[in-house]
Amino acid sequence: MTQLARVNPSETAAHGVAWDAFQKRVASYPSIRQVSREILDGVSTPNDILDHPLLPLIEDAVAQQGQGEIVDRSLERLGRTDIGIVRMRRLFERELAAITAGVAGKPWRYSGERPALGF
Repeated sequence: MTQLARVNPSETAAHGVAWDAFQKRVASYPSIRQVSREILDGVSTPNDILDHPLLPLIEDAVAQQGQGEIVDRSLERLGRTDIGIVRMRRLFERELAAITAGVAGKPWRYSGERPALGF
């Protein structure tokens, strides 16, 4: 975790005291990994940890771990109805290749048109 706090020189000591107190509070709670695993295993719920000082990080961990492991798609056989998946993967590949090469990707713009909902 990275944090930036702009502290006036006159408040440096008070900030240090507050930071130490926060770190002690964090240490008195279960780790992010432990709490997120318990939530995903159904042992506890997010409502059980609303007072955890690192709640936003726990929410992120649950969202990331809940996706599961990355699946090997190398043996996948896509059909005609999977055209949306194929196009999205090609778009990702193109844009990531541009980023890797240090080139600007496509300049995406929102037309302002509301999306059609449903089929």
